[in-house]
Amino acid sequence: MWHPYHRSLIMTLSLLIGVGLAVAGCAPATPAPVPTKPATTGAPTAAPAAPTAAAPTAAPKAAATAPAATPTAAAPKVKRGGIVRTSFNSDWGTGDLHLAQLTRSDHEVHTEGLIDVKIDEKTNKMELVPQLAESWDRPDPKTIIFKLRKGVKFHDGSGWNAEVAKWNLLRMRDHPMSLTKDAVREVTSVDTVDDYTIKVNLKEPSAAALWSMSMATSRAPMISKETVEKQGEEYLATHIVGTGPFQLVEWRAGDRMIFKKFPNYWQKGVDGQPKPYLDGVELRFIADSAVARIELSTGNTQFQNAIQPRDIPTLKANPDLVVKKWEGRGDLKVMALSAKTGPFKDNLKLRQAAQYAIDRQAMVNALGQGAGALPETMIFKGQTGYREDLPVYKYDLNKAKQLLAEAGYPNGADTTLTIIGREPDRPQSEIIKNMLDKAGIRTTIEVLERVAWSAKVRTFSLEAMTYSVGGGVDSYVTLQRRMACAGASNFPGWCNPQFEAALKDSELSTSEQQRGEALQRADKIAYDDAYFVHLWVLEDYVAYNKKLHGLVPYAEVMPFWADLWME
Repeated sequence: MWHPYHRSLIMTLSLLIGVGLAVAGCAPATPAPVPTKPATTGAPTAAPAAPTAAAPTAAPKAAATAPAATPTAAAPKVKRGGIVRTSFNSDWGTGDLHLAQLTRSDHEVHTEGLIDVKIDEKTNKMELVPQLAESWDRPDPKTIIFKLRKGVKFHDGSGWNAEVAKWNLLRMRDHPMSLTKDAVREVTSVDTVDDYTIKVNLKEPSAAALWSMSMATSRAPMISKETVEKQGEEYLATHIVGTGPFQLVEWRAGDRMIFKKFPNYWQKGVDGQPKPYLDGVELRFIADSAVARIELSTGNTQFQNAIQPRDIPTLKANPDLVVKKWEGRGDLKVMALSAKTGPFKDNLKLRQAAQYAIDRQAMVNALGQGAGALPETMIFKGQTGYREDLPVYKYDLNKAKQLLAEAGYPNGADTTLTIIGREPDRPQSEIIKNMLDKAGIRTTIEVLERVAWSAKVRTFSLEAMTYSVGGGVDSYVTLQRRMACAGASNFPGWCNPQFEAALKDSELSTSEQQRGEALQRADKIAYDDAYFVHLWVLEDYVAYNKKLHGLVPYAEVMPFWADLWME
């Protein structure tokens, strides 16, 4: 059983701030200055798991339009001002978020989408909520109508409207380098009904369309059309121009991003004044987890996610910090075997040998150190299609050696495993090498920085590779993105027509039971082809300064940055 994905989801970490949505002022903002040089690496791709149901045919009007927050006697008091600093273990590759490999680990700082996902702290259920679309409706299974929020400004001072929304959606779909295609892959056209209404037309009915378009999938951020038209696409390599609560003012490549409060942000806080409460946010690139721990412990940073297991006891002993396990969160560590090049291509028995050579419990014991668990499948517990009796590969060294011989390698095989130079990838790769070597699959480790890894993986030139996978907000979205022929994060380049057919059946299903059965078929097909080696699960812990408040339940392992405030 996969403990990290029990559906007792995210714990409330601190004081829950009421979130209100309202129209803020519209004065233009100063664009971010050009940094001295572009960043060289990107943030890790990992979308945490979460439960979901089929996408609703229409958003309830009460739920889809959020009222402005107004201060009341019962409203919590907040303190304005201050800067929150946090660390990331991978650098950023580009500010063009449609082309970026990174997930939305920092997106909420600077960028927003049409809709988002929040978790009800009382019921632990996930819910689509408004963001730049204040409401939506589905008059038929192939149509989504979004009513857009008025009075929203981008950081360059340009306005948010139907034309800008249409341009973003079509750019995500059509740009040859887009890594956001999955969010809009069913979109055939977008009509501007009026200045603040768009009609999105789908190829076919899609139960997951709204979940795919949500910001919780990391795949549908809205960027400034005017900036691209005036400055060119290249400008976005070192600039981020969104509508979020903070705007970029400095990008020190390989070091940090510095953001200041956006004075024209549209949301208002519980005190009736425009959010955010903080004056700024600083995102620091710290690859060494020991250094990140020291920075947090000494107060140089105030928030950190993806805590390494060995650091948890030390951080818990610090009276100035709170350490919390984000229930239901976790990263599935995956080794993918290439379907395009190398020895594993078209050799099922060799892939199965690699599967049986991995002692997953030993990896949990060595790397998890109390914060790890055994893997099951990319359909996470609590999601549509999850079933505990789906098969998993179990450690069997003798069987691995037998399959290796049957695969045509009686004297052993050679391969190269390419990893990102970060934790826990480095120690994990040494364990993988040791296990594969014992089975007769002699393994050489190649270490690359994130951007270099991302560029190389997109050429399908890696024989084997490791990365992290989270469950997102919908099991169909996860499988489509990670395993479908055209999936943006199908790193091994695997393509199976039977898998595609099962995915299509799930998307066109009219009941949740039918949808789940189709997803189970898809998952079993992926298991049988054995290109994806599920290694272990790193459970998510966060640590933060006790003076930091406003963290709320959320579908990702990051806060809503507009809600944070410091004592």
